[in-house]
Amino acid sequence: MEKEMCLDVENQVVMSNDLIKGKSNLSLNELKLLRLTIMQVIADDKDLMTYQIKIQDLAKILDITSQSIYRDVMEMCKHLLQEIVYIGDGNPKHKWKMYQWCSTCEYDEGTITIKLHEKLKPHLIQLKQHYTQYMLQDILMLKTVYAVRLYELIREEMKSQKAYADKIVTVSLDVETIRKATDTENKYKKIGMFNQRVIVAAITEINDKSCYYVTYEYIKKSRKITGFKFKIESKNNIYRD
Repeated sequence: MEKEMCLDVENQVVMSNDLIKGKSNLSLNELKLLRLTIMQVIADDKDLMTYQIKIQDLAKILDITSQSIYRDVMEMCKHLLQEIVYIGDGNPKHKWKMYQWCSTCEYDEGTITIKLHEKLKPHLIQLKQHYTQYMLQDILMLKTVYAVRLYELIREEMKSQKAYADKIVTVSLDVETIRKATDTENKYKKIGMFNQRVIVAAITEINDKSCYYVTYEYIKKSRKITGFKFKIESKNNIYRD
């Protein structure tokens, strides 16, 4: 039985930290559709359910024209059925596990029907610890995959800290973690290019469109840049849980 999607974008997207750090090759609209679907999951659900959303409603949420999404929707559904997410457990000596994102993703008569794959249940249902959450609207305003993924990584690191309104929160991310999450392990090999195309571009967008203002500095080992230290300040003195 299918359920109509809740379209309240102030609801929370909740997933395990390992899934947040997972690597996958998704377009911006595919990524946002998946996050919208994940938002439907309720903490005490026993199983992942099948959801439906009208194409006009999805176009409004994604802030794109209906004509654009009608053109792309079949390819989106096809790719979401084919695309794999690689999930690690934080131990670099362990192999990454591979899961399909969806077991159902189809389009018919103006409606998308989607169900997340059962293998993702441990990363979405009844999470008691090691999870990250944010309001869906926080990423809907972002216009690049790099900005969404860096925002999620920063939120995951912020979760482990007690953030007070008068405090600048500092989090650190290594280059390898960011490359995996942004699917740039084989792109922008030179760190200067990676910094400009991924870090600077994403931070500029986050600062422009989100409730946070972020600055950063390099983390170096000898002369090699191994990571980035981000300083996050709330524009409205509210740190969302």
